[in-house]
Amino acid sequence: MSNRTEKYIKGLTSTTFQKILTKSIGFLVTPIILSYLGQEEYGIWIIIGSFLGYMGLMDFGITGSVTQLIAKNDNKENIEKINIIVNNSFFLQIIIGFIIIILGIGCSFIFPNLFDINPSSKETAFMAFFLASIGYGISFPPKTLKGLIRGRQYISLSIWLEFFIFLLTTLLNLYFLSLGLGLLALPIGTIIIRILSYFLFYKMAKKTFPQLKISLSYFKWKDAKSILNISGIWFIGSMSAVIIYTSDTLIIGSILSTGAVTIYALTFRLSEVFREFIYTFNTTAMPGIGQLAGEGQVDKIKNILLTMFPLVINTTLGITLFIIFFNQDFMKIWVGIELYGGDNLNLIFALTLFTSVIFHSFSIILSSGLNLKTVTTSRVIEAILNIILSLILIQYYGVLGVALGTLFANILTSFWIVPTFSCKYLNISFKQFIEEFKVNIGIPIILTLIYYFVFKYAIEVGYNKGLLLSILILLSLSNFWIFGLNKTLKGKVLAKIRR
Repeated sequence: MSNRTEKYIKGLTSTTFQKILTKSIGFLVTPIILSYLGQEEYGIWIIIGSFLGYMGLMDFGITGSVTQLIAKNDNKENIEKINIIVNNSFFLQIIIGFIIIILGIGCSFIFPNLFDINPSSKETAFMAFFLASIGYGISFPPKTLKGLIRGRQYISLSIWLEFFIFLLTTLLNLYFLSLGLGLLALPIGTIIIRILSYFLFYKMAKKTFPQLKISLSYFKWKDAKSILNISGIWFIGSMSAVIIYTSDTLIIGSILSTGAVTIYALTFRLSEVFREFIYTFNTTAMPGIGQLAGEGQVDKIKNILLTMFPLVINTTLGITLFIIFFNQDFMKIWVGIELYGGDNLNLIFALTLFTSVIFHSFSIILSSGLNLKTVTTSRVIEAILNIILSLILIQYYGVLGVALGTLFANILTSFWIVPTFSCKYLNISFKQFIEEFKVNIGIPIILTLIYYFVFKYAIEVGYNKGLLLSILILLSLSNFWIFGLNKTLKGKVLAKIRR
């Protein structure tokens, strides 16, 4: 097994466990936070996060591109170049973070009047946005150090460091909530831990790259501009992604209510969590694919796609059915059925999960090699279409219309554009692609449709849901084993079991 493969497996394992722990903790603390804040203030906090996400676009794609730049230059001859990349990125992020803080403080004065916020909560909304802007601004420079760690393929170390910071933030936020600080507890706790993260990320970055030096002497506008030239395209793609994933809550908050934002966000949470979990299969491979792209080894990248795509899709199919049939029961136990947005909304979220995973699986191929123009262009078109459709459909269907706008925009653009150009990059015709996956993907899709109608009927006639869940898990695992894993992966799994 190659060193690159070992790092991928270790990184994927760590990422998976970290996601499970992080999301489990997140699910556990959400009802606690809701009990302290209530539906309206929780909705305000969600909107603040979405609003700041737009301000985060001032990152100009540096955070996303630095990992791939380091991965492509990760060899003994490029030690000085890596220091140049890290330092110029780090000091650019300091400048950007400072600008974000200034802009955020200014925007905090108008924020409470932009959305349907109760007059009694406007002062709290102002202070929460004010403090959250500070916390968001100071979070940027350490991202460069995280990029260095990930770029050198120490994915596992990066993952557990992020989890430790998340855990500290969660505990401190809960402590401040217990002191009666209300909504302000969340940004205050976040600021404190983000200051601490500077020291933690530097220490770990130094461990993975002992030659690291942070010095202004490395900062040159010429080098900074070269980074910005590469990250600029990444920035446009990131901007589009932020619009796609945050415009929904902003539109709902401005046209409907902050309470509707809470219902929409919580109903979507299970789909969101599973989407992030599935994405880790692809994102963990990005540094390794980036290194292969730098070496011009397209055939090896092709083999990675042929191995990973059936695995990812078969995982997604089982999860999609789980969300469709069991999210309502989960919501009832988790935060109460009154915050569930309905079966139709939930179905749209599940379908959006499936289409977005297909896009993401192929976007990794292009993004890892910094072939970003196709991904960026399709995402820009998708973002514009998303806003237009959401603004139109919300007038007729409420929150359901916003979700439909997001789904339709993805299907009409990135869902098919990015896979088509990825196949072209890998020298695979679309016909060859279909032929390659007609068994490992085509048959599971047909089986999933059959499972959907059978389970729908079984639930309608009153079969025990616990029994149905057990059957669904067994069927999904069977599909995953038969169609998701190739012979090599099956052999490795069996070898691990025998040990």
